[in-house]
Amino acid sequence: MTSENLSDTSIKKDMKTKTFFILTMALLSFSKAFSQVSESKVLTAYKNGIKRFMTFETCGSPLDGPIYIYKETENHALDRLMPITEQQQADLGQREFQSEMESHVANRPRDLQKIKEIVGKLVAQSRFPDRQYHVYLIQSNEINAFSTIGGYIYVTTALFDYVDSDDEMAFVLGHELTHIINQHVVRKIKKMAMLAYAGQKLNMQQFQKIALNLNLTLSAPFDQIDEYDADRGAITLVKKAGYDETAFNGLFQKFERLEKKQLLSRFTSTHPTSAHRRACLNKMIGKK
Repeated sequence: MTSENLSDTSIKKDMKTKTFFILTMALLSFSKAFSQVSESKVLTAYKNGIKRFMTFETCGSPLDGPIYIYKETENHALDRLMPITEQQQADLGQREFQSEMESHVANRPRDLQKIKEIVGKLVAQSRFPDRQYHVYLIQSNEINAFSTIGGYIYVTTALFDYVDSDDEMAFVLGHELTHIINQHVVRKIKKMAMLAYAGQKLNMQQFQKIALNLNLTLSAPFDQIDEYDADRGAITLVKKAGYDETAFNGLFQKFERLEKKQLLSRFTSTHPTSAHRRACLNKMIGKK
């Protein structure tokens, strides 16, 4: 074996050791967070875990090192240990919509049509242009948008009225689409289900229970790598669909002002700061 091969072997061994260490620490942390909580408190424990272990001042790049290694390891483990079909996801999304969200749908057909038109243009530029999505405008005073299992995307009337252009709305919708396309949504639920039923053989009924509980929170948090990944995906979709890829600047600047006034409580509790997201995206597209 050559010295070069020995070096490669050493590097691979070192990476495996780091991966094992990071995954072990993360699992121990989350297990401790969940060991003394009931299912109804899963989301709170998850938020606390994210704050302790997934907060960092970068843009979620593959070059971020240990956090990224942990994230990829976790994703592969979740996909292997808990396969969920697209039909099962769709059934859960429909069940959640019919039981909890349908009654909150806003009667604003023109505005809903505008959202659907933008989503259609973005989806046409995505990796899965034939995938079906369910888009709804929800009556709410909260400035928010969120995606749930099964390809469901919700935009609040407050957010719709707050954005100034189709370009800004395209970024918001591209962000939510990326959460679905890159499996952030379903993996988040898988993680919660595995942690909530630690030590038990997981079945579909248990998965459904966690999925519905998380969806009912309207916007359960993703970790920051997922949020930055969704931002990057949004920029790609927006540009390909012919929208202004720099429009997020105006949107985030407005969000920054609301954050300072503490008027975006749900949004700021589940996302990195708007200022940092804006800086990262400008860096990505080569603008200052």
